[in-house]
Amino acid sequence: MLSAMSRTPSDTHPTTASTAPASSDEVCDLSFELVGRSLPADYADALWGALTARAPWLADEPTAGMHPLRTSANGRERLLTRRTKLMLRVPRARLQDALRLCGTALDIEGRALSLGDARPRSLQASATVGAAFVAGDSADELTHHDRLRTLLSELDLPDHAIFGRMTECRIAGRAVAGSSMVIHRLRPEQSMRVQLRGLGPYRSHGCGLFVPYKLIDGLD
Repeated sequence: MLSAMSRTPSDTHPTTASTAPASSDEVCDLSFELVGRSLPADYADALWGALTARAPWLADEPTAGMHPLRTSANGRERLLTRRTKLMLRVPRARLQDALRLCGTALDIEGRALSLGDARPRSLQASATVGAAFVAGDSADELTHHDRLRTLLSELDLPDHAIFGRMTECRIAGRAVAGSSMVIHRLRPEQSMRVQLRGLGPYRSHGCGLFVPYKLIDGLD
């Protein structure tokens, strides 16, 4: 998971209605082929830093974010497979800028990673959506759940949520508590709303980014 270089992710990636796009046509997911063998277990800060060094505009786009990579654990490393993709959520107005990352060679704490061809994917309405990790303000499970339910209410979404177990990730050098989350029984417009706006901070670390649930790995 990731953080912007000189700004806190919560400052650079707000989730308020005033910054959210008006329609699904304004945002898409861009899937990059990857060439590499492994990344550090806590790869996100370094990867986001490398990406924003090549594309500084990413840190200033409130709807931009990076989905967690699908990898396998191997001690202090995360192993990449042929199926591992880098998925960025970007405004469509920035699509051509994002495509310029194709062919980029990155150094992630001494590990080589190259970005290949990329394919845009439109967001799709689904009655059930999930996020692999939604960051919270507290490691206490009940407090965390109450906070997420408040965020649902603020987006005028139904309280039809299932939470995974509490875990932690490293963001900007500190531990951040959170959990996976599935929201179900959504109408199409509600599904698009939560995908467009997300829940909570740290989009740059893949937090609070929702996709149709069948596409999510690692949800408890």
